[in-house]
Amino acid sequence: MAAPEAHHLFHNPIADHSFSSDKSTLAVARDSNVELYQKSGNKFSLTDELKGHEKTVTGVDIAPNSGRIVTCSQDRNAYVWERTASGWKPTLVLLRINRAATFVRWSPSEQKFAVGSGARVIAVCYFEEENDWWISKHLKKPIRSTITTLAWHPNSVLLAAGSTDSHARVLSSFIKGVDTRPEPSAWGERLPFNTICGEFLNDSAGWIQGLSFSPSGDALAFTGHDSSVTVVYPSAPDQPPRAMLTIATRLLPFNSLIWNGENEIIAAGHDCEPYRLRGDESGWQLTGTIENKEGPGAGSAREESALHMFRQMDLKGQTQADTQLKTTHQNTISTVRVYESADGAVRQFSKSIYLRAPRSITHTVKDHEEHFSAMIASYATCFLFPSIFTYFSFILPVHAFVRLEADPISPSHALRPVPPSLYNTLEELARVVDVSYCVGSTGLQKPFECLSHCGDLKGFELLTTWNTGPFLSDSCGYIALSHLPSPKRIIVAFRGTYSIANTIVDLSAYPQTYVPYKTGPEDGGEGPRCYNCTVHAGFMTSWLNTRSMILDHVAAAREQYPDHELVLVGHSLGGAVAALAGIEMQLRGWEPTVTTFGEPKVGNKGFAEFLAKMFRLEGTAEDFSAREWRFRRVTHVRDPVPLLPLEEWGYAMHAGEIFISKEDLPPSVDDVHFCEGPHDARCISGAEGERAVAIALFETASLATDTKAHVNWDRAYPSEQQALSSEHQPSLHLQDADAQHRGLFDLPWHLIPSKYRLWELFFSHRDYFWRVGLCVPGGDPTGKGW
Repeated sequence: MAAPEAHHLFHNPIADHSFSSDKSTLAVARDSNVELYQKSGNKFSLTDELKGHEKTVTGVDIAPNSGRIVTCSQDRNAYVWERTASGWKPTLVLLRINRAATFVRWSPSEQKFAVGSGARVIAVCYFEEENDWWISKHLKKPIRSTITTLAWHPNSVLLAAGSTDSHARVLSSFIKGVDTRPEPSAWGERLPFNTICGEFLNDSAGWIQGLSFSPSGDALAFTGHDSSVTVVYPSAPDQPPRAMLTIATRLLPFNSLIWNGENEIIAAGHDCEPYRLRGDESGWQLTGTIENKEGPGAGSAREESALHMFRQMDLKGQTQADTQLKTTHQNTISTVRVYESADGAVRQFSKSIYLRAPRSITHTVKDHEEHFSAMIASYATCFLFPSIFTYFSFILPVHAFVRLEADPISPSHALRPVPPSLYNTLEELARVVDVSYCVGSTGLQKPFECLSHCGDLKGFELLTTWNTGPFLSDSCGYIALSHLPSPKRIIVAFRGTYSIANTIVDLSAYPQTYVPYKTGPEDGGEGPRCYNCTVHAGFMTSWLNTRSMILDHVAAAREQYPDHELVLVGHSLGGAVAALAGIEMQLRGWEPTVTTFGEPKVGNKGFAEFLAKMFRLEGTAEDFSAREWRFRRVTHVRDPVPLLPLEEWGYAMHAGEIFISKEDLPPSVDDVHFCEGPHDARCISGAEGERAVAIALFETASLATDTKAHVNWDRAYPSEQQALSSEHQPSLHLQDADAQHRGLFDLPWHLIPSKYRLWELFFSHRDYFWRVGLCVPGGDPTGKGW
């Protein structure tokens, strides 16, 4: 074996790597970016960086023929990057997964690629010419756990997948119109999408770490966490394999393998060196390491005196101070990829590994171990990330408990209160949206009659109502006109759902690509585009189910009443739908004014920025008059819904926030404030600061003790209360004057971050100037409204 060629790039962990077909370009996943290196002579130099992912990039692959790069990340997104005259252009791929993407590879035909995930699905992605986007179909059955590795068959239809449920599976990914029908083989004849062509269990039920088809595609090899390699020779569809040979070793587990022809496998893993296995259908065996072990202490030991040897044994437990492995690599090899091959025979291969020296190791060893080595030899090598990252997709990230996105605004900088005129408008619109809850319950009739606030809204005329029912996105609302003495308006009110928690949680896994309404060819263009934008599929479905009806009525009303302003208002889910409707009407040139109460996050960061651009919300609060705020996102201090869906699911708030800082009803003008940008730390975003979390942890730890003491205090006689006082001193949050008169639900639940206080969805989420959501006389039978 020739000496390896090493390329030291940087000191950070490497998640994945890929070489271009001419070996001149190296793509390396580094944290949340992908770095591109060009080879000049014998050295790789950084030339470009692909930025777009928000979390660690877990996979990267360069298509050999087209040169397109595909990347995937723990942020559950994938991008296809194409080189243009101005640089690399990313295109977002609609994966529709709710866990981290873990692995990505192009098919040999380059017409599609596969993305593994922690969501127990494989997204097979292909380009749809009609809509000019990358979409995916899911391979689901019978996957039961995280996908750790993928491998394509040479026919670009069969796909092998390894997972943490100890199975290696061969599935059909045939997509009509994209793939050509493959020739019949031992894996199957008719291969519709998601056909199971083989399912093989690791003998010791260990996780499958790596797998690969032979060059002919007639055999499959996979390696398990039990230090074994299994080779499968299929016989015929729906028949047991001709042979399934397991090679048990006494080595540490292998993480990855490749075929070198039909009779040799190269595997590497935790032993830090590649091994060769040879055989055929009659049997396989481990033949040994590929490396020539030459390292410190190997053939270079200097003669030592007996006294020095005994001193070393006494001090260090060894006769020589050798702290390096006698292998080329000093840490676990996690991926092996073919670097150069001909007719199925590998001439060179690359390996990648995650290297980080322990702090206790000497500086000399640390200098060696913290480098990324892309070693290319007659059997070339390079290094990568351990597969442990794939299993974190089951765990809620730690930073879910600490919000880091709030804009750095000094707390001493006071919020600007809204003017009385805007306060009065918001208060009236809260009653307007409360009336929408009469639709589908106690009823809303013409001219404008209901059991709620209809009598308070003078000059209102009902045009129409809609109610899709809970089985069709639960969308309700009405369209009305307001005449004098009220301002002249065309009002579209969107009702919230009674199951907002279920709507957000059940459908948040499926964000969909957002394509704005096209303004048409009148101005010679297609209108503004929303790049890399996704929205909540449930919210978009609610809008699409009623879109044509609403647009037709609004268009007719605008034609009949051209002097009336268009106003959209929504609460909860209705607020999200109002945001989507408002953007489309804005693109149509209708200039609506949108007000939402308790609006959840509608889409990702790209969508939030697009909305802010459409309604011109990019400036600060001081840059606008109250009249110019044409999108008002009203939030309340204890409402958790505006914080959902979570940032960890890829959602972001948009600008235009007006914050109600008072918990109880009614708020005054001084309690309603303008906020700066989408993440003002003094508004709803700041409710989840690190300080609040720290307090919550402290308070939660003593909550049970405090509650028990508080209950015992209430039930005790005066003499016993004195004894209890000496045994337990109540915490600060129980020391107020009326503590003994409060029940369990009056304890300090506000110290728990509000996005986890789901029991408050039916309390604070309804407190917007009025207690909205109940179409009964007075609006609130509890008497707490006003």
